[in-house]
Amino acid sequence: MLPRLLSAVFLSFLSLLLPCASAQQEVHSFADSSAATAFREVTFENAAALFKQDQQSLAHSLQQQDPAWVSRQTPTQLSRYVEDRVLELYKDRGYWRAKVSAQVTWVRGAGLQRQVDVVITAENEGEQYSLKEMHWNGVTAFPQSELQRMIGIRPFDLMSRSKLMAGLESIRRLYLAHGYIAYSAEPQTDFDDAAHNVVLAINVREDSAFRFGTLSVDGLDIDGSRKLQQAWGQIHSQLYSPEKLRSFFEKFLPGVPANADPLDYSHSSIDLDTHTVDIFISVLPAQAEKSN
Repeated sequence: MLPRLLSAVFLSFLSLLLPCASAQQEVHSFADSSAATAFREVTFENAAALFKQDQQSLAHSLQQQDPAWVSRQTPTQLSRYVEDRVLELYKDRGYWRAKVSAQVTWVRGAGLQRQVDVVITAENEGEQYSLKEMHWNGVTAFPQSELQRMIGIRPFDLMSRSKLMAGLESIRRLYLAHGYIAYSAEPQTDFDDAAHNVVLAINVREDSAFRFGTLSVDGLDIDGSRKLQQAWGQIHSQLYSPEKLRSFFEKFLPGVPANADPLDYSHSSIDLDTHTVDIFISVLPAQAEKSN
C-alpha cells in the first residue's frame, strides 16, 4: 500500500514541482470489474520512470478507496487527489520535479453503480535528484550521528520521499520514548536543478522532557485503588513514554480485554509548568469485579 495523506507540516515540504524534460511514450492500463470498486480503470501514459509494480500498487490503492467517499468528490477534487498520489510515487523514486495530470471520467458500472475511469499522464518526469548534504538544527538530546543513521538517506543516495518520511517517524518515536512529547521536526530543502541534488536541513524543536506525574483512579474499590497507586510509584517521576504507560497498564490494570489497547482506558493531562503528564484511569465495573 502506498503512503496515505501526510501531516500538514510535511505537505508544504513535499509540494515543490517544476517542469523538466519529457519522457517517452508508454501506456499501461489496470482495470477492476468489482461492483464495489469506485475506480474502475486506471491508465498510465508516458510514465516511463515508474516501475510497473508502482503503477499496479497505485491502481490497487485507488480501487480500494471507499466508494461513498469517491462519490462525494467532484472530478476536479478526484483529479487532484490522484495527481498527489502519483507525485508521491515519483518522489519516492527521486523525481522531485515531475509534472503529471489526471483526467477523471464518471462511467456507469455494474448494477447502474457510478464508477470512475482515470487517465494519468506524465507530462514531464524530469531528472532524478540525490542528496548532497544534510544538516541538523536544534538537536541536543541525541547525537546527530544517531539521527543521521535513522533517516536512512546518505549523501549521493537518491532523495527518496518515503525513506525520509520513515526516518523522521522513527526519530519522532525515539524522542517520544524519552519524554519529548513536544518534539517536532520540519525538513527544509534547497534544490540545485543544474546538479540535480538537494541540500536537506531538518529543524528540530525539542523543548524539555516530560515525566510521569500523578495517577487518579475511578471505579476501583479502596483496596484495588491502593494497590494501583502503590504500583504507580514504580514509574512516577520517570521519563514519560506511551510504551512504558502501556506496559504498566498491561501488568497492573485489571480486566482489560486481551485485544484492547490499555491506553484507551486512560486520559492524559499535560502540565506545562512542571513538565509532567498526569494520568486518569476510569475503570469499568466489569474490570473492578475482576480485581477483587
